[in-house]
Amino acid sequence: MRNNVSIERIRVGMTREDLASKLGYSGTSSIRRIESGEQTLTDKQLVTLAGIFGCSIDYLLRLSDYRKPMVIAVSELRREGSK
Repeated sequence: MRNNVSIERIRVGMTREDLASKLGYSGTSSIRRIESGEQTLTDKQLVTLAGIFGCSIDYLLRLSDYRKPMVIAVSELRREGSK
């Protein structure tokens, strides 16, 4: 499954070598496979990548078009319910 890892890596100015080092890989072949969707990401890798890139896991997995999760305040929901 394709993901947004390469887009985010490039956006923050990281090389594949940089990202491989942060994820504990000795080379870039795993990063290439992750970026192409050939290798799935573990839960731990998803959390790490979301932290590195400052985006949501949903965005990394292309489940959302929004980089940051949308948060609606509870008070807004209560107001909507009283209309």
